[in-house]
Amino acid sequence: MGRTRRSTGTTRNFGEIYTAYNRQQREQRQAADIAAVDHGETVTMVASYRGTYGNYPKRFMSCYLDLTPDGLVIRPMLFFGQFWRRIPVTEKITSARTRPFASRREAFGWRGTGVYAEGGIEQWSGMLPISCTTTGGVLEFTVARPDAELALHYLGRLAKAPGSDSPR
Repeated sequence: MGRTRRSTGTTRNFGEIYTAYNRQQREQRQAADIAAVDHGETVTMVASYRGTYGNYPKRFMSCYLDLTPDGLVIRPMLFFGQFWRRIPVTEKITSARTRPFASRREAFGWRGTGVYAEGGIEQWSGMLPISCTTTGGVLEFTVARPDAELALHYLGRLAKAPGSDSPR
């Protein structure tokens, strides 16, 4: 796989953190992320995932989420890469929406409360859960708040994809 573009919410240094906090730069970068997905580029974001079916974990597990032209791919974080490999999501995604965290404990564990909640001073560092209904069951992801619009746009495109059971 070629080089991938990191999403707005996937920050590694001060310049990227500043971009995520600065409204004008964040909005420009988010628009560029969405345009990249629409042009068929792969965009990677830091996320966590869980599922209600199959071999997906029942608790949120950290991962990289690749938004590829062929569908979602869940990748291990660098440290965990030796224990598990890429998981392509082969089920057809029928819908996606944001939802509140299931409990205060879950929200606290994934930066969804306090200063990280909507309106808090660190809101752009907070996470937001997205629930995807698939043909096999429910997959859930938590993504950084700046990446939520990108994730919903991408998952919405997959849900509207014509006909076949393939994710594209």
